[in-house]
Amino acid sequence: MVKQHNASAETSLVFDIVRQGDFGQLQILIDSGVDPDSQDADGASLLMLASQLGHTDIATLLLEKGADLHATGEDGKTPLMYAAMFNQVATINILLLSGADAYAKSADGLTALGLARAMGAEAAASRLAQHVELF
Repeated sequence: MVKQHNASAETSLVFDIVRQGDFGQLQILIDSGVDPDSQDADGASLLMLASQLGHTDIATLLLEKGADLHATGEDGKTPLMYAAMFNQVATINILLLSGADAYAKSADGLTALGLARAMGAEAAASRLAQHVELF
């Protein structure tokens, strides 16, 4: 029971660090053994959070350390979808260059482009439409 509590506390701490955009602290934690694919209670990953918030340096670090680019939360959304919904074009570029699937669909049946349009994230929608046209 104590081990589970400590794991929950560690997960909470690492998510707070990503929220704050603290690259240095996150790097220390990952180098100390924190899983770059850590998930919160809803199945959201660190990469999803970094993508939503536009922390491109953190997203890059997580990808370099082996975070799952194609992970989905309970809602079926990928890190690319979170970046798209919150108009994080620089993060979208990193995710696409890393091999993110622009055609993946959420539990609602929407792609990253569809989600960007639904959220009014015009710059993200434009970037994703450009990518989809090329591929």
